[in-house]
Amino acid sequence: MVVDPRYKLSPFDSDFSRERATCAAVSLIKQIDQSASDVVVSASEADPSCVSSPSIVDQSSDQFAAYISEPEIPRGENPLSWWSANRRRWPLVAAAAAHVLGIPATAIPGERLLTKKGDEVMDRRCAVTPGKTEQVLFVMENL
Repeated sequence: MVVDPRYKLSPFDSDFSRERATCAAVSLIKQIDQSASDVVVSASEADPSCVSSPSIVDQSSDQFAAYISEPEIPRGENPLSWWSANRRRWPLVAAAAAHVLGIPATAIPGERLLTKKGDEVMDRRCAVTPGKTEQVLFVMENL
């Protein structure tokens, strides 16, 4: 939630919850950066002429602080579009935003997407062709 530029730290009503959310976000940013650093190290080991760039793990807190200091965007704006336009300013925070904001906002398991009322269509589910099932899942996930 902290990487959503519409809200940032505003949903957190106490200093403790803001600090906790900040720590979680910085931890995720460092974890994503560490994964990227591992890939760079592997590439340089495979090709000695490849010079790995210095680690920017130390910059994660600075990038996050700079991002948080910016004003929130209006609630009606698309956060993914905003990140697309601003990903070069804070690349580590943008990677965390892509990770978090890319999660589909649903609490329904995939099997339950086919039914609206419990097991109402369970008997008919076996009669649905795989192609039709794929179309229904696509529509239900993209509504």
